[in-house]
Amino acid sequence: MEFGAKTADEYEKMAEKFMYEALPSGVKECRRSDGGIVRFDPTTAVFGTMSKEKRIYTYMVVLPPYPDGKTAESYYVEACKR
Repeated sequence: MEFGAKTADEYEKMAEKFMYEALPSGVKECRRSDGGIVRFDPTTAVFGTMSKEKRIYTYMVVLPPYPDGKTAESYYVEACKR
């Protein structure tokens, strides 16, 4: 499992902390046109998305290799445009 989580419950709690708690220092956040939220930590490349109803859809580390020479941050920027 990603993030060193030993169980699915532990992984879920980590996702909830990243997405539901106050925006951590250095973490970027945008709101999509549909009201969904995207968060990205440029230091760790942790990336998460959730709906406007606060359903978490994605929690992962954006790892290389990146298609077309993109960066982890460009992945975040593209996700914000959706």
